[in-house]
Amino acid sequence: WLGWFLSEGSTCRRNIAFSLSINETKIAERLCMLTFKLFGIKPRIDKVSERNSINIIFHSVFLEKWLRRNCGENAHNKYLPNFVWTWDSSTQWILLKALLLGDGHLQVRKRDWIFKDKLYHTHNAWSIGLVSYTLIDDIRDLCLMNGIIPQLTMYEYYKDDKEKRCYILRFPYDIEEKWGKAKMEQVLCRIRHIERKYYEGFVYNLEVDENHTYITLSGVICNCSSGG
Repeated sequence: WLGWFLSEGSTCRRNIAFSLSINETKIAERLCMLTFKLFGIKPRIDKVSERNSINIIFHSVFLEKWLRRNCGENAHNKYLPNFVWTWDSSTQWILLKALLLGDGHLQVRKRDWIFKDKLYHTHNAWSIGLVSYTLIDDIRDLCLMNGIIPQLTMYEYYKDDKEKRCYILRFPYDIEEKWGKAKMEQVLCRIRHIERKYYEGFVYNLEVDENHTYITLSGVICNCSSGG
């Protein structure tokens, strides 16, 4: 249920809602069943023909507050709850699988190709696209904890004359087979491009107590020494 909320759910005015496509009737029925089983609430299902969508809505003041506090308030600010990091690998996989079924895309590849006299086989592979860089970063960390190295890509586009960003994670085709089999301590990444830009103005050196490193979406960055 939590994985589906992170991918398709939202909160508003003490209500919890899921937005699905019109052909996901079975998923809608399962979400209603899980909601009743977990919380004792029967959601309302609305089919919106003009939008080709199914909306699942139910009212719960306590759960709405809990979800906003533990998962974020909207699609751009979602993140994994802290307790997910204490789960075992199999439970974490159930969460990720629900996320993939909600916001993921299965790339079906049936073509083989030859390169330098060697035959290569293509495989079906999962990818997921999100607008929350915090959630996509959490999912990547979750994968690394379970021995999976996903590929991260960022796309910029314009919608309603505003610049938007979407983050894509691509997973190896055998992710379910390898999940939890090995732990990652260090991951080597190739530097693809280095660019220098001229700048004139103030430079601020932010410090963190006892160290000078910062974690970004791309990795750990080492700052200057305490002298600036």
